[in-house]
Amino acid sequence: LVERDASHAPLVQVLFTFQTAQRRSAVQAVELDWDMPIAKFDLTLDVGANGAEWAASLEYNTDLFAPATIARMSAHFLRLLGGLLDAPEQPVSVPTLLSAAERQQVVVGWNSTTVPVPDATMPELVEQQAARTPTATALIAIEATLTYAELNGQANQLAYHLHGLGVGPGQIVGVCLNRTPDLVIAILAILKTGAAYLPLDPTYPTDRLEFSLADAQSKLLLTSSDLRHVLAESPLQRLELDGLHEHLRGLPAENLGLAHDPTVLAYIIYTSGSTGRPKGVAIAHQSAVAFLAWVHTVYTPADLSGVLASTSVCFDISIFEMFAPLSIGGTIIMAENALALPTLPARDLVTLVDTVPSAISELELIGGIPPTAQVLNIAGEQLARTLVDRLYRLPTVRQIYNLYGPTEDTTFSTLAAVPRDTAAAPTIGRPIANTQLYILDARRQPVPVGVPGEIYLGGMGLTMGYLGRPDMTAERYVPNPFAADPAARMYRTGDLGRFFPDGEVEYLGRMDQQVKVRGFRIELGEIETVLSQVPGVEDTVVAVRADADNNKQIVAYVVADAAVSTDALRDALRARVPGYMVPAAFVRLDALPRTPNGKVNRRGLPDPTWGDAAGYVAPRTPTEAQLAALWADVLHLEQVGVTDNFFDLGGHSLLATRLLARLRATLAPDFTLRALFAAPTVAQLALAIGEGAAGAVPAPALPRVARTAPLVLSSGQERLWFFDQLVPGNILYNVPFALRLAFTVDDAVLAATLHAMMLRHESWRTTFHATEVGPRQRIAPTQPEPLRFVDLRAVPPAERDQAIQLEAQREAQTSFDLAHGPLVRVAALHLEAATVLIVTQHHIITDGASLELLLDELLLTYSALAAGTTPSLPAVERDYVDYAAWQRDWLGSAASQEHLTLWRGQLADYPDILDLPTDYIRPVVQSYAGATLPFALDAAVVARIQDTSRAAGVTPY
Repeated sequence: LVERDASHAPLVQVLFTFQTAQRRSAVQAVELDWDMPIAKFDLTLDVGANGAEWAASLEYNTDLFAPATIARMSAHFLRLLGGLLDAPEQPVSVPTLLSAAERQQVVVGWNSTTVPVPDATMPELVEQQAARTPTATALIAIEATLTYAELNGQANQLAYHLHGLGVGPGQIVGVCLNRTPDLVIAILAILKTGAAYLPLDPTYPTDRLEFSLADAQSKLLLTSSDLRHVLAESPLQRLELDGLHEHLRGLPAENLGLAHDPTVLAYIIYTSGSTGRPKGVAIAHQSAVAFLAWVHTVYTPADLSGVLASTSVCFDISIFEMFAPLSIGGTIIMAENALALPTLPARDLVTLVDTVPSAISELELIGGIPPTAQVLNIAGEQLARTLVDRLYRLPTVRQIYNLYGPTEDTTFSTLAAVPRDTAAAPTIGRPIANTQLYILDARRQPVPVGVPGEIYLGGMGLTMGYLGRPDMTAERYVPNPFAADPAARMYRTGDLGRFFPDGEVEYLGRMDQQVKVRGFRIELGEIETVLSQVPGVEDTVVAVRADADNNKQIVAYVVADAAVSTDALRDALRARVPGYMVPAAFVRLDALPRTPNGKVNRRGLPDPTWGDAAGYVAPRTPTEAQLAALWADVLHLEQVGVTDNFFDLGGHSLLATRLLARLRATLAPDFTLRALFAAPTVAQLALAIGEGAAGAVPAPALPRVARTAPLVLSSGQERLWFFDQLVPGNILYNVPFALRLAFTVDDAVLAATLHAMMLRHESWRTTFHATEVGPRQRIAPTQPEPLRFVDLRAVPPAERDQAIQLEAQREAQTSFDLAHGPLVRVAALHLEAATVLIVTQHHIITDGASLELLLDELLLTYSALAAGTTPSLPAVERDYVDYAAWQRDWLGSAASQEHLTLWRGQLADYPDILDLPTDYIRPVVQSYAGATLPFALDAAVVARIQDTSRAAGVTPY
């Protein structure tokens, strides 16, 4: 069974129709562009095969798609069609959708990021700056303030000592120090010897530190005496720097002058591995120097004059915090962590804060961002618009940057200067200098603008790989087919993204965070984004957990003000995402568990207690009590609480109509089905009522049913009736058709023709009504002829087509009343020596085959009456009402159940909703707002389609 959701059409969301036109002698069908602003489905591709060139159109839901997206989609469809016609045997996934110009844009144009990069190592950049500004302040810490000359000199003294111990290229030295000046000095000293440093945070678990040292095969550890308890059992040689200070002062303070090689290893950052084994990312000097070359193209010396260095050196953001200011003459302002900023003595010297969203959010809440901090770098997690707006409300914040990048691409890969005064969610921007970003499909081919794909990164920032893990390196660092260098590689990030038309990239979350719950493909990051925008919500993460029955359920973990209720969170989500994306449980936390790097520790999230949030709540008012009793009766339940959801309890469209009839008979005569969908709990419904809400086996023979009995609807009619109850007054299922007759009709004869047709066809005299047992249809003995004459002969010829269009639109966009009828209208537009007939019916009484038959009979009847003869038409032995009764009987038969079982099995693994890449968030309730883009399949393409289909022995469809 498919769970009912009002956000999309059930069963299918994308439709393809292929229609062949039938020409009538003496009658010409008028092609009218009615521009009906509706869309029954998310997307409908219609192709009309008529003549040498075929007309096509894309009808689309404007709540989901932008016009530019649909225009690209139509071009991609034609390109795909052409590719398949070129080689019909190939898989559909092989032909490219991109034109040469589009491919050039996404592969080359948006990746033209080259800037010059110095031929230098990381310490050489600092040495050059120390030579330029020796007396400028390089570092401020609680323990000391150092100038560039002092910092460089002390690093040189330690480097001489290490060099004397045999430390040099090819070696990896561990650094486990508190956040004091010795930490920066040690890192610089190791790099000056030509060795690489391995950062070790003393707050990390001992097992993690021991693994990193062993995996990197490090033989030497730089530490301090107050950290002897850390790695106390390690066999490594330990150097306690605080005990060496007197000795080091006697060593030379000049640069060592050793030969430099930017291609060698500079440092290793260990990141979490999916197998539980951390992996060491090896970064060369040239990658870090290329990164710093980009820094100088974006940030001014004033921006970097006081950079808060608060991130663990085990996290790659630390490279920016240390080397960005030291390579341009700025100052490192050291802090234990970002949240220590408000109490930092040098807080008013901080000009740039570089941290994760959760930390900057907390600083803003406590008023801890100093007025001197004009630039905010936000990285490491998805950035919410609400946080951006809060930060920009600080009068001194000049610029917020949203940065994205994995450690495997040297700290940052993209940058977005986040704009003010917009509701749009922040993008991750464009690739930084000397970086290439590709968004590719499963075959590693570029995807079109707007289409999600995996983010791949290439360029000078690409790191060397995983230390000692050639198999994993080969898996994640793959050949780059788009680079001029045949040896070039690119890193597959596992992140989903898509290009916007301007080249900006939208981050869509991790590929391994795209989950499937109850058949729906869900991006957990989308739920997190909506929750993060709820006022009072400070932090949130969404995960999937198994409930007591081992079914997958969405769980939201939320840090929020006490005033933010769980109901408020649910309501906020229901207003922005489909019902299947609303979490089954909400867990309130004082703070989200985090790793030492500041990222959310998903493994540390507690399991929810199932059932608490949805416990039974007894009715509190007479209305709630009456409603709860109605629900229990309709749903065959012993008890219904006021917070229980009708559809969660097993309610569906048929039971909803049954409940609606009971509601109208007892509590709310004017209540609508739409209101029930909008208020699916007893409490919400009671409130809505109080506010006056409205809202191939042999088949049995087809018998003729008695017209005196209650007449059932077919399943198709019932769906249409149900939708009309849900959206009263809609025009979605109007079926208009126009004919241009090559003569002027006689008004009296046409009226007599219509009268005869209404007597002949019961469907034109049928209306539809809600009853206690469900919807039923009634056939009236007569109905007034819904005929309208419009004289357009006085309209100037130049304006006549427009006048016809306006009349056609008027007919097509006027709704029907299913309960009162008639459900057919005819408009006769008189022209000079011609008449345009516009026949409009509701889909509940007609379909494509019926329309052809009725129009043929209408013309035959008119011709006979105009000639004074009786129309020669076959007798009507059965009408649609007979088919509806027959179908209902058959649907209850064993044969029908066999069909149902077969198709349930066939469709068991198919998703309930086709997850198209949309421009906008899907509304909670489908609005059916739409537009249509016409295009054509030219004669050459049509001829190739016909030739290919004939050769394959199949139809063009």
